[in-house]
Amino acid sequence: MKNNAKDIFWREKNIFYKLFLWINRHFNFKMGALAGICTGSVVFMINMKYSFIIAFFAFGKQFFYNFFMAGYNTKICEKLSKNISNRILATILWTLIPTSLAFVIIYSVHYFLNTPNPLASTLWQAFSNLFIFFFTGLIFREELEKKIQMASHLPCLK
Repeated sequence: MKNNAKDIFWREKNIFYKLFLWINRHFNFKMGALAGICTGSVVFMINMKYSFIIAFFAFGKQFFYNFFMAGYNTKICEKLSKNISNRILATILWTLIPTSLAFVIIYSVHYFLNTPNPLASTLWQAFSNLFIFFFTGLIFREELEKKIQMASHLPCLK
C-alpha cells in the first residue's frame, strides 16, 4: 500500500503535476481535440485533390490551431457559464467573449498571411462560433444546475 503522505508530498512538489493542474484550469482537452479533428478533417478533404502530403500538413496546421483555440475558448465559456449567477448576462458573455476572441485571432491570421479576402474567410467562422459557444455554454450551465439540484437533496445539507 502506498504512503499517502508521501504521495501528497510528491504531488505538491512535482512540477509536471502542477503544470497539469494549471493547464486543466485554463484548457478543455476534449473540446480542443474534437474541434481540431473536425475542422482538420474538412481541411484535409479539401486539400486531398492536391496530394496526400499537402492535405496531411494542412490537416496538422488546422488541427493544432483549433485544438489550442477551441480548448482555451471552451474553458472560458465554461467558466463564464458556471461563475456568473445572472443567467441572461452569463448567456450573453459566454457567447460573445469566446466568439470575439476567436474572430480577432482568426481575422489576424488571415490578414497577416495575406489571404485575398480575410473578412469573408473569417465571418462564416464567427457566425458558427456564436451558435457553438451558445449551446456549449447552455450544456455547462445545465450540468451545473443539475449538480446543485442533486446536492440540495442530500440530507447533510438540509
